[in-house]
Amino acid sequence: MILKSIFLIIMLASSSSYAKSVYHDKYLHVGASSVIGFVSQSAFDSRAKSYAACMSVGIAKETYDYHNYGLFDLEDLGSDLVGCAIGIELSKQLGFTIFPSQEDDITMLNISIPL
Repeated sequence: MILKSIFLIIMLASSSSYAKSVYHDKYLHVGASSVIGFVSQSAFDSRAKSYAACMSVGIAKETYDYHNYGLFDLEDLGSDLVGCAIGIELSKQLGFTIFPSQEDDITMLNISIPL
């Protein structure tokens, strides 16, 4: 909530369309990484593996941007790290788990949600 408030204040304070698009990009990085972090923590049940998986996606995205647009943005990686932390810690606190199971020839993906 504090992070969202900080980003909102920064967006309201900036008047140029370029600045608005930059902050919008950071929101997208935080949002996407939050989802990736949440799912990876739910699947791995390990903060270390979850951070590694989540940040690997961000690094891969920035590598793609570098090869296609000539820019590897460390600020985007910072936004990815914030998003990973939000998703991983939220998943950890809520206790979600995702795990596969096998019945006959069918592999299923199970989601455990504590009530």
